[in-house]
Amino acid sequence: MPHSCSTSGNGYCGVQRSESSTRKSAWELSLSSIKTTNMKRFASTILYTLLLSAIVCACSDDLDIKQDYRFSVETLPLPKSLQKGETVALEFSIVREGHYEGTAYKFRYFQSEGTGTLTDSKGKSIPMNRFQPIASDDFVLIYTNMAEEQAQLDFVFEDNFGKRMEYTLTFTGKRTDEGLK
Repeated sequence: MPHSCSTSGNGYCGVQRSESSTRKSAWELSLSSIKTTNMKRFASTILYTLLLSAIVCACSDDLDIKQDYRFSVETLPLPKSLQKGETVALEFSIVREGHYEGTAYKFRYFQSEGTGTLTDSKGKSIPMNRFQPIASDDFVLIYTNMAEEQAQLDFVFEDNFGKRMEYTLTFTGKRTDEGLK
């Protein structure tokens, strides 16, 4: 039997393409395009949602500002010993790890050994075991030794957030030639 080829205008022998198969291809292309568009919309919706969440969280009134920084206390070099009646200026510095404008400091002291008087730089007597406000990070106290032997001052520094620091100063007594006779 002779083989006959009908081309029906498509140029291919034996292969007949129907319009429905061509439409199916176009339908698949259209479906693929819709899926890609939907994925892009979904991804952009997720991105916008995340961005909006970040903005809302950033605009919270509960802003956390660190206020209570650690601190230390230092003095300029001091003599190791003091004679009875000798006066020394105690030059203190509060050294902050960070600076918060609302931080306030205070101190108190106790003389655990010896006797003496402590005054501020204006000559006002400072009572023992009573907190005194500190106006500046650098301040001066005047100590007059009244002990023959050792004198020890124990300071407690505190900020308005409850952080404390203890600082001790010790002076040995100097004997004068009069005291040795």
